[in-house]
Amino acid sequence: MKPLPVPWLIAVFGLAVACGPQIQRPDPPPASARPKVDASAVESSPPRLARAPARIERKATGQETPTLAVKNQFPIAQYVFLDAKPLGEIKSGGSATFEVPAGVHSVTSADSSNQDDNPVSITERFESGFGYSYEITPE
Repeated sequence: MKPLPVPWLIAVFGLAVACGPQIQRPDPPPASARPKVDASAVESSPPRLARAPARIERKATGQETPTLAVKNQFPIAQYVFLDAKPLGEIKSGGSATFEVPAGVHSVTSADSSNQDDNPVSITERFESGFGYSYEITPE
C-alpha cells in the first residue's frame, strides 16, 4: 500500500477537527444569582501615610566612628534598619543617635518591626570624621 500524500493528510485532519464535537461553555449565571458582598463586612486596612523622600545630611564632626542621628516627625513610631538589621524604634517626636561603621549602607524606616511595612530607604556612604542626620517626615 502506498502512503497518502502529505497535503491530503492535512486536509483529512482539518476536516476531522472541524466536524468533531464542539465544546460549548455554559453561560455565566445572571447577576441576580451571584452572591452579594456586604461592603461593611469586608476588612480593610487603614490608609498608610505617605512619606517625604528620604534624605540624609552630612556634617563634619572629626569623630572617628560615623554616627546617624534620626529624628521621627512621623505621627507614629518608626523602626530604623541599617542594611536590613534593626537599629531601634523611635517614638513619634523622638530622636536617637546610632554609631554606624564606615562604608556604604542602606538606611530604612518602617511602620513596624517588619522593614517592608510602609518603608522608605536611602543608601549613603558613611565616612569617618562625619555625623549624619536623617529626619523621618510625612509628605
